[in-house]
Amino acid sequence: MTRAAVAAACGKSSDWLKSIEIGKRSTPLPMLLRLADVLHVADLTELVGRQVRTMDYARPGHDGLDTVRRALTAYPLAGATDEPPTLDRVRARLDGAWRTWHTSPHQRTEIGRVLPGLVHEAEQAADTHNGHDRHTAQALLSEVYHLAQAYLAWQAEPRLVWLVADRAMAAARASGDPLAVAGAAFYLAHLIRACDGGDEAQDLVSRAAESLRPRLGDDPNRLLPIYGHLWLCAALTAARERHEGEARRHFDKAAAIVPKLPDGYAHPWHGFGRAIVDLYDIMIDVEVGQAGEAQRKADQLDPSSIPSVERRSRHWIELARGAHHRGDHLATASLLHKSWRASPETLTYSPSGRSLISGLVDNGGATVREDALKLATRVGLIAA
Repeated sequence: MTRAAVAAACGKSSDWLKSIEIGKRSTPLPMLLRLADVLHVADLTELVGRQVRTMDYARPGHDGLDTVRRALTAYPLAGATDEPPTLDRVRARLDGAWRTWHTSPHQRTEIGRVLPGLVHEAEQAADTHNGHDRHTAQALLSEVYHLAQAYLAWQAEPRLVWLVADRAMAAARASGDPLAVAGAAFYLAHLIRACDGGDEAQDLVSRAAESLRPRLGDDPNRLLPIYGHLWLCAALTAARERHEGEARRHFDKAAAIVPKLPDGYAHPWHGFGRAIVDLYDIMIDVEVGQAGEAQRKADQLDPSSIPSVERRSRHWIELARGAHHRGDHLATASLLHKSWRASPETLTYSPSGRSLISGLVDNGGATVREDALKLATRVGLIAA
């Protein structure tokens, strides 16, 4: 079969398959199995060139996952008579939780403690308030589900991630708030993209951004940040599909928003601002194979300017990916250690980080093997 035929059978483009062949794109296990089926390959070793191990695809589960799962599946019953929490209380608790997510190196542990109660209160508020307050409560509930999605991302319960993303969109639409709908589209697109739905994700965020554009003048302080971040999401999605020109066009739309915001601005939950735009600029270069350009831009970015510990840790992982593309094992290991020091939990749950560590264990050579094994033990890839 030709490359085009194989890619088409998987519902993908030839460029997508080529990027896998040359090692610039990792392949989720379901898609790897799909490729094996299309190619009539019985042994995955023939596709990946080595034995496929559980550690390569297994996802960790946080200690608080069971409690969060129970909170999400304990659907509130109609007719509950409890006094509903005030919207100010839900807003304050949610704002505090977002601050914790962005400032704690152990964000999942911290959020896992408060998320079940926050879900209960937000769902109760959405069920019991009336009129305009009910619409506001629905928008708050949608945002609580965004926080839940952040907590659940890359854990061992992908079905729960889909559950909260879908609930978030339903609550946002029920609120009638364009900002809430745009935020839900932003988070849902990340999930669709992670499931190899790049084209669908890009279409979703592009439509969401265009739907906001006529409204930007009505409420710029609320709408401009999510409008800019939607274009960042579209840009990174295009870059991961190897559409560099399209990625840069979307990125330019996002970057044009920053001068319209106050100096030093960073959105309290999705983080849009100067630092996030700079991070995406680097991430796009990594995705399209411009590792040298990514490193040049990274050398000009002060990591302390990144207002989120979680994003700072992810920044080090992106730079480690660039070092890996250059074949620099020492730099890859060093940058992964920086990620760990910034936020151990971010590295532990990052598929890219775990994949890089696994690669160093297998192929990094004697120079980095000791460091690689330490990292592999820390993130749970191998037993302590």
